[in-house]
Amino acid sequence: IAWSLVTFTGFLLWLVPRGQKVAHGFLFLGLTRHGWGDIHFIISLVALGLTVIHIILYWRALSKLVRYLITVHTSL
Repeated sequence: IAWSLVTFTGFLLWLVPRGQKVAHGFLFLGLTRHGWGDIHFIISLVALGLTVIHIILYWRALSKLVRYLITVHTSL
């Protein structure tokens, strides 16, 4: 879910018009381009942290899966 939010906010940042005159007055859901940029950055850090925690928690299963896939493909 976190990476989906990062994608959504990144898409919003891509859509928002650029330039000094347009960007200062443009609001989407009450936030300016800089506000959405801040949210995008924070959500990105949260998503990265959750990804690292997930890898740490499931490291044993991940290493066994990689070992299995290597042995299956090398025996062919």
